[in-house]
Parts: sequence; C-alpha cells; structure tokens
Amino acid sequence: MLEFTKDYSFHHTADTPRRDGFHRHMHNGYEILYFVRGDAEYIIEGSVYRLKPYDLLFIHPRTFHYLKPLSEATYERFVIHFPADKIPPSCRDFAESSKEIYRIPRGSAMDKFFESWAAVEPQFSEQELREFLYPSVTAAMLYLRHLPSEEVVEPIRENPALENILRYIDEHPERRTTAAELSAKFYVSTSWIVHTFRRTLGLSLMQYIEKKRILYAESRIRDGLCPTDAAKLCNYENYSTFYRQYKKVLGHAPGEDVKKS
Repeated sequence: MLEFTKDYSFHHTADTPRRDGFHRHMHNGYEILYFVRGDAEYIIEGSVYRLKPYDLLFIHPRTFHYLKPLSEATYERFVIHFPADKIPPSCRDFAESSKEIYRIPRGSAMDKFFESWAAVEPQFSEQELREFLYPSVTAAMLYLRHLPSEEVVEPIRENPALENILRYIDEHPERRTTAAELSAKFYVSTSWIVHTFRRTLGLSLMQYIEKKRILYAESRIRDGLCPTDAAKLCNYENYSTFYRQYKKVLGHAPGEDVKKS
C-alpha cells in the first residue's frame, strides 16, 4: 500500500481471500474499489451486489461496507482511499450524488487508467509510483463523470425497510437512536431490527450507531470543533465515555485529530 496520509492511500492487490479475512467497516473518507477478478459479493449498507470483473464501487464517507468471498478464487482489486478535499471542485456535486456501483466498459479511459497503473507498478520506484498516482483521484472522478455508457447495476438483494432505517441514522449521526425509537417511526418490531442488523450487517444496532457517532465526531473535530464540544454535540453524557469510545472505534485519541485539523 502507498500512503500519502492516513486517509489518502492507494493499493493494488491480488490474493486468495479468507472468508473471515475482510472486516466490516466504515470510515470518513471516500473509497474507490475497482474489481478485476474474483468470486464475491459486496455489501454496502443494506444492499448486496454480485461483483463482475471491472465493476467499480464508489463508497461514500460513513458508509458501512465489506466484501463477502464466495470461493477461494483469486481476488484482485485496485483501491483508492481519499478525503473529500481531494475531489476537484467540478466533481463535488457528482461525488455527492454518485451511485454505489458502476460497470466500467472494457477499453474505456477508466479501464485504461487501471491497466496503466498495473503496467508501471513493477517498473517504477515507490517515489515514481507516488508521483504517477497522486493526480489519480481527479482523473478517476473525471472519467466517472464521462463514462461512454452507463449500465445500471441493481443489487441482488436489498431490504427497503432496513434502507430507510439506515438512511434515518445517517441523517442524524449525532443521536444515540434506540431500537424502540426506530420501531415506532418505521412500524417494525424491535426484535426485527435487532435480528436484521445482526443478520445483514454482522453487528448490533448499537455498535452501528456508535461507529456513526464517532466518525461524525471525528469529522467535526477535523473541521475545527474542539473534542469536548464534539462530545456534547454527539450526546455523550461525559467526556471520559466519549474518549474511550473514540479510541475503541478509531484506535487513537481525539486530540490527534485536532492536530490534523
């Protein structure tokens, strides 16, 4: 992996996937994943996609996602992680409204970009590869905006009720929403909510909400809000609880993100 910062990195990998080897996660930056080969499904929030070669996933900040290998076939992909401020101004509206998955035509500019990356990788030094890849976020966004054809890719499984709940949580990232509150709002039972989160996302409702709250707090701290105010904004009863959860979810203290902001 080539890292520019914690939130800005590139990697091209081909390996044999383990069924338990891909953790379920979300993060504050954007992610582009270009799928070259393998046998897998990809879960983005409440939707499940059956991946085909040359599918491109465009994953938004604070979006829960993970790969589910279906066999031991070699899994090859290119991945770019980047923060919102790396998106060129002309593409920001597109990024905010983009789809989750694109089927990239063979021979298109987007496809050729990743082919070029693979071709130069063995020849370039690490520094040369960094210089080659540095402008790739701008290139990728512009290529996506001007795809020669745009095939609609539908999920193979989706759960409209769960999608509505996830959308509501995403629109209120600072709240510690409860199963009882969601049950009353969306006319489903609390037991359905609990079991659906576990079955579909692989974590509990409270774990999901806690991750959303902490990631939202991280984004606000990086925008300049002090950690104590971020804790209050995200409805933590005291700072020590917020601090512990922050370190548990992100692996570092809130103060480290103050330095980054």
